[in-house]
Amino acid sequence: MNGYNLSHSILIQGLDGDLTAGTDGSRVTSLAEVDAKDCESVIFVVQLGTVAASGLFTGFVKGSNVSASYGSGTVGDLGSIVNPTAGEGDDKTIVIEVRRPLQRYLRFDYQRTGGNVTVQSIIAIKVLNRDVRDTEVTKRTILNQPAAATA
Repeated sequence: MNGYNLSHSILIQGLDGDLTAGTDGSRVTSLAEVDAKDCESVIFVVQLGTVAASGLFTGFVKGSNVSASYGSGTVGDLGSIVNPTAGEGDDKTIVIEVRRPLQRYLRFDYQRTGGNVTVQSIIAIKVLNRDVRDTEVTKRTILNQPAAATA
């Protein structure tokens, strides 16, 4: 998908979207990687639609210093702190921020289990910086969107 510059220091990269309700037998590892060179931060944003009863969405971020070369399974995962899960309910947003990434390439993986999960979009926001990286910090949060207004 295309990237869009918001300013000289912010780039939005679309990774996936409009995934119909379903489950995945294993982790989905086919999303485009994000080149984190010169980034102060890379923020992954996932907008979920309907999550059915017993449905579960889990996100993972993998890092690598070599393009398109990621370990299998959990090899290269940035840690369990960035594996948020979202359960039953509608219109949830998952935000994962990797600050000062130590590895040049990052890839977002996910898995939908239990019951049907609809993914509306997955994007990456790159925040550029010229400072030298010295540590890596990860944060996550899940936002519950209010239900759409009805007439």
